[in-house]
Amino acid sequence: MDVHPGTLIHWKRRPKRRKWRALAALTLFAGATLYFMLGGDDGESEEAEAPDLDPVLTADAPSADPTASPSVPPATELVLAAASPDGTAAPVVAPAQAAMEGPVRPENLANVISGTVEHSLYKSFARHFDAADPAAQLLAEQLAAHFKRIFFFDIDFERDVHPGDRYAFIWERTPESSDGLRLLAARYEGSIDGRVLEGFWFKDPAGAFGRHYDSEGQEAQRSMVNAPIEGYEQISSLLNDRRPRHHGIDFKTPVGTPVKLPFDAVVTEVHRSISRFNGRFLKLRYVKSGLEVIFLHLDGIAPEVAVGKRLKAGTTIAASGNTGHSTAPHLHYQLQRGKNQILDPFKVHGETRRKLSEAMLPEFQRIVDAFRAQMTTAAGETALTRP
Repeated sequence: MDVHPGTLIHWKRRPKRRKWRALAALTLFAGATLYFMLGGDDGESEEAEAPDLDPVLTADAPSADPTASPSVPPATELVLAAASPDGTAAPVVAPAQAAMEGPVRPENLANVISGTVEHSLYKSFARHFDAADPAAQLLAEQLAAHFKRIFFFDIDFERDVHPGDRYAFIWERTPESSDGLRLLAARYEGSIDGRVLEGFWFKDPAGAFGRHYDSEGQEAQRSMVNAPIEGYEQISSLLNDRRPRHHGIDFKTPVGTPVKLPFDAVVTEVHRSISRFNGRFLKLRYVKSGLEVIFLHLDGIAPEVAVGKRLKAGTTIAASGNTGHSTAPHLHYQLQRGKNQILDPFKVHGETRRKLSEAMLPEFQRIVDAFRAQMTTAAGETALTRP
């Protein structure tokens, strides 16, 4: 077949243009991926899972990544000591403050902040902080993450936040938190649906950690029925609650907290060496449901855990940790059917809500009244509605 020379030149050039277009698209994708891994608009920077290991842990994945940092500590022995109650009293109410007119400085110990959403929650929070101070902007990002975790069982902060929604919160610095911050109280009002969400931090002497409760004394977050870890501090991440997509549930808990099997299971993979992204991790299959279960970022794995071994429900299989690509101590718990069907552990296990005992309610109500008064004063009498 005769081909015009111009056609050959055109054909030779097209791959070149396609090459540059593909390179530009790849660069844009890589930049966007890095942007969202660093937090994006929502200020979330808890964890970024390896794309080749999460959601699917490949069967031929190496047990140790040769590119892992040499500073990673060697394998530690399994620690089974869970945190015990310290008997501390309820939090001391911070002094009431007027509305924050100027930028909040990171060195302040406690602050009351209120405002109206204009775009994303993080960008709205950032307006209260010095834009020229990187430390102040990082603080805004961290506070936005704390705020979201109180309410993310009730509101999707990616889709359900609208301009005109109002927020108020009281924060403090404390060495008791992994990042040195704590929200003592938080409130969110939807401008469209009219919903009002509240969370007040309270330490029940019977528990190991303080938690956020609504005004009736019910925990703002939900608890997983038959969870693989007991006495955890907080659910720090839900399924698909951030970008890139998160494929499991994160339990914020101290390093060394025992990890127990919720159901009978057969061990399918054991990785005692620290991989670059997932750290030490385990993969098992639940006997009755056939679901695959993955535990990531472990500090140690019990010696009796071996591939092919069947283990009973309640068996302590590991200790939670902070290994691999993890920015704070936590346990990543992931369920899937087959290779690609990621399941919500809360739908598989079921959920419940803790409630303060009747004996604690009078003291808790005193805290609620004091914190509400502070947030209302900061926002102005008409800015936030009184319940």
